[in-house]
Amino acid sequence: MKIVVSYRGIPGRPGWATGDMVSRAFRRMGHAVWSYGTVYQTSSEIQPCPWEGGVDAADMVVSMECGDGDRQYLELGQRRPGLPLVMWDFDTALHIEKTIELAAKLRADAVALANGRFLHNLAFLGYRPVHLPYAVDPALFHPLPGVERSGAAIIGSLFGPRATFAGQAGIRLINDVYGPAYVGAINGLLVHVHAYSSAGPGLVVMRPWETLGCGVCLLTEADPALEQSGLTPGVHLATYDGPDDARAQVNRLLEDGEAREALAWQGLRHVLDNHTYDHRAAALLELVK
Repeated sequence: MKIVVSYRGIPGRPGWATGDMVSRAFRRMGHAVWSYGTVYQTSSEIQPCPWEGGVDAADMVVSMECGDGDRQYLELGQRRPGLPLVMWDFDTALHIEKTIELAAKLRADAVALANGRFLHNLAFLGYRPVHLPYAVDPALFHPLPGVERSGAAIIGSLFGPRATFAGQAGIRLINDVYGPAYVGAINGLLVHVHAYSSAGPGLVVMRPWETLGCGVCLLTEADPALEQSGLTPGVHLATYDGPDDARAQVNRLLEDGEAREALAWQGLRHVLDNHTYDHRAAALLELVK
């Protein structure tokens, strides 16, 4: 098949956008892929079209989340009749109105949401959106041999609620690490603590899958959305309720190496068996059969 994967690239980190990971998964399945879109805050193309005829010569389009001002929206909305388009959206906790608007504008044949708690919001458009959680790319996120692990930390951008939480819980905060440095920072920890999304409450982010893919024990806020995504507290990860409990859970996990390593191992096996982008690409194909 010829598949268009439309998304927004990350400046300075080619290959690290979620759309890059989906494109690679389709290519591993033997499909021809056009990674179509622009790099964020630039006018550069992610990839020139590798075949004649552009979008309309494709057999399927996967529209992934990016800026609604990007030029591909006009073209994808005017694609040839019969060309199926699957929309896979992520930031629905923040932008449900945008998700609804784009699903209508793009005339999507199927809609998948990474945040399963918002599936009902698209029902009035006649869609039956499916829950398709985030995933991990093992080529990028994996255990690094020879790296000595120690301690616990929160890795992420510095902003008010997260900094306050880190201070209250007494947990170190690692800021401004991206790409390979981010993977290295995760691998250097015994326990990776996830605390608050910088984008707001209710948003499920990639961090749990990335951490588990590195074979590191994850401690995260208790959230039914994680269980809805197939990640079970006490089996694949540990959870906390508030900063005081987070401090207590960190101390417990650092002291109990057997319990910590069991969570890390079960989490790693679970994401590799169920939550890679190869799994997600296969699910996207099923939506247009």
